[in-house]
Amino acid sequence: MFNIKSVLKNIFLIVLLTVCSNVIAQKKVSINIVDSLNKIEIASSENEKIETYIRIARVYLIDNPDSSLLFYKKAEDVAKTKNLEQYLPIINIGKSIVLTFVTGNYPLGLVYAYEGLKYVNKNIASGNNKYTSAVNLDDANLIIAYAYACLGNKPKAHEYLKIVSPHLLDTTKVIGKKRKFLDNNTDGGLNQFLTKLYIHLQEYDNAEKYLKAIFNNKKIFTGYNAMLNGKIFKSKNLYDSAIHYFTTASQVDFFKDKMEAYALIAECYQQLNQNDSAILYAYKVIELSKDHIYSEGELSSNKLLYEVYQKRGIKDSAYKYIVQYVTLKNKIFDNIQANNIQSKIIEEQLKSEEAL
Repeated sequence: MFNIKSVLKNIFLIVLLTVCSNVIAQKKVSINIVDSLNKIEIASSENEKIETYIRIARVYLIDNPDSSLLFYKKAEDVAKTKNLEQYLPIINIGKSIVLTFVTGNYPLGLVYAYEGLKYVNKNIASGNNKYTSAVNLDDANLIIAYAYACLGNKPKAHEYLKIVSPHLLDTTKVIGKKRKFLDNNTDGGLNQFLTKLYIHLQEYDNAEKYLKAIFNNKKIFTGYNAMLNGKIFKSKNLYDSAIHYFTTASQVDFFKDKMEAYALIAECYQQLNQNDSAILYAYKVIELSKDHIYSEGELSSNKLLYEVYQKRGIKDSAYKYIVQYVTLKNKIFDNIQANNIQSKIIEEQLKSEEAL
């Protein structure tokens, strides 16, 4: 039987971008997808259809984010058509997670986070406790804060952090208060999320505090925690140490982590004036971007390649990569403008509803 808490817990683990060495084999995933689609065909209720679509979206989250979004959309269509809005916080926060944490489409991720918050408030008003326990106000506000941090909007990020339950931001044990986030009660998971958030805010002292708290101040950094530690070293201009941790972080199957690590390694080598190595790792990002979407890494790598080739006087190559950089940047900017308008509309709607 479908278990909302189980689904949200699994989504949370993926959100935090921990090592994915035990990702389900593709053959097994295919079988599970086929079985799930067959269940939809014979589903006795619309609830079962929605829950199965959500389950499939979760399976596709890492390896095929486009398909994940497609199945979240199918779940959303049924939920709205059949007036089952209690599912919409899970669906919209799920879509926000795909866009914000996997593909790096922060503007659209923010839009869906606001949508999730809107429906969380509706669930609270209607007394749907089963669903508000799965995705609550703190969950939605933390996701919104994170999206704003990724977009470089520090004031808005802090605005939403301020309304989060204080004990969630406290690394010390608070008696009688579990640090729950997306139905996961592990301190390490939430600390990793907050580390990422404060790195995006460029508040590295706070980031380091949460990163150290993951391992009770033990200096053990593997998987995505190595990526986070590398970013802290990079902020201190300790590029050799940063490269060491980024290299550790790149040894995973998850394309977004790999692309992010390669892009950061390239940037470090550029700062060390080791431009051949910088080019090598930037090319790795460009190559992966042919099959995967991670706009932030692709953008920074094109910019780096332009700068290196421009410096070397190789004009044809410099022109090629500046064109790719500008084209991608304009596309992202257009999306940001459109999504900012939509986010603003949703935010104003929420404020109007709260005032009533």
